[in-house]
Amino acid sequence: MSTTIHSLSPEVLALIFECCCHSDSGPLPPSAATAPLLLARISCHWRSVALSTPALWCSLTFRVDESGETLPFLKTWLERSGSRPLALDLAYRYNLPRAADPTALVDILCLHARQFEWLRLHLPRSDLVRLGQLALPKLRHLNYRWTDSDETELPDIDLFACAPQLSELYTTGFVVSELLAQKQFPWTQLTTFRCSDYTLYDCLQVFQLTPSLRHCALVDERPGVSHRPIASISPLLNLRSFSLKGGWTDTRMLCQLQLPGLHELSLGVGRTSQLTPLISRCPSIRILELRLHTISDDVPPVLEYLRSLSSLVQLRAYGHGFRSYILAAFLEALENDGTFLPRLRCFTSRAPRSEDQKKTLRPLSSVYFHFTQSVDVLEEQR
Repeated sequence: MSTTIHSLSPEVLALIFECCCHSDSGPLPPSAATAPLLLARISCHWRSVALSTPALWCSLTFRVDESGETLPFLKTWLERSGSRPLALDLAYRYNLPRAADPTALVDILCLHARQFEWLRLHLPRSDLVRLGQLALPKLRHLNYRWTDSDETELPDIDLFACAPQLSELYTTGFVVSELLAQKQFPWTQLTTFRCSDYTLYDCLQVFQLTPSLRHCALVDERPGVSHRPIASISPLLNLRSFSLKGGWTDTRMLCQLQLPGLHELSLGVGRTSQLTPLISRCPSIRILELRLHTISDDVPPVLEYLRSLSSLVQLRAYGHGFRSYILAAFLEALENDGTFLPRLRCFTSRAPRSEDQKKTLRPLSSVYFHFTQSVDVLEEQR
């Protein structure tokens, strides 16, 4: 006897529905064309099962409109999640400074504060202050920034201090400055820290307070900020991956850190002299990404630096814009290096196009690499 989907028990149907709602990309916006709203439109039976399955309503990307008319929808969605952990990406639509009634929005969030496990909040500071004072016992991931440019100082209170499981913080340098001024923000718990518009001084302070840090990414240093002296920082024994992009002091920051367990490093390089101090501070690098800004005379010293990294097994090298000829010189020297290449398991690059658009070079550990489109062309296509 064959079994149709209409004869499945509500329990089995609910499990199938849960698979339909799974996403590896984080919370998704509500849509009548996708689960769970689509499932609730098929039939009365499916609607009943969908509405009584809290796991379908545990994740949401939501934008609050100017009038606040969407708030009842948000309230209903969160209520359907029961007591399940929640993942919420919340912001005002079109970067409006605030909705018609921000108090009503925060009231809704307060009702579910103990459920939040993953939060991305892009709200006015006044809204965030109230939410940040709540107990958030399940919160692990916090992406936290405000929409307004109000320069008024926040009240002298600790935000997100009652989050005993918080381990991942994604934010901006402006927020970090204010969090550092607090007394009880749980820095010691963090294992992941990502910051944009950062300042060197604030980030070095963060490193002093985060002995458990494993992953760090810093994007776009704020220029023109004075760099005050800071006391020496203990070795970051647990840091495994570190990325610096768009910074003015990439290697200057690294030279103030001891990174004995670092496995993956990504940074831009202005001159070879910036690389030399890193050898003793990052002895365990396995994966290295270099964005080269050097002059061609610096290529041999760069190779000497790479040879000193005995644990390196993967290299990614990129040239930038009109300096893409640097990468061509670098790759030519690298190809002719008989001692370094055999150690690599994987090599990728963007280099100037050769006469043969796909010039295949010698294999390394059974992996081939080749020239792709010129970096200049690639950047024009962005």
